[in-house]
Amino acid sequence: MPASEKLNIDTPEQVALEFSLASVGSRFLALGIDTLIQAASGALLLLLAALGAWTLRGVVPGAGPWILGGLVLGGFVVYYG
Repeated sequence: MPASEKLNIDTPEQVALEFSLASVGSRFLALGIDTLIQAASGALLLLLAALGAWTLRGVVPGAGPWILGGLVLGGFVVYYG
């Protein structure tokens, strides 16, 4: 492997650490996998919110804003977490 594809770090304890850098293809694959995980999590969250709204529609009349708030919070966690 060429030297430009490796990262060498010398620690204060004089231990040499060597890491291989990720290529464009592996970074693209990681981004694709992350996007699929986020999309599946978002779809599951939306399904759970719709199921909760449908289940609680007659039982708890003020549950709509709480479900919407949970959906917004869950979307934040999925996107930024």
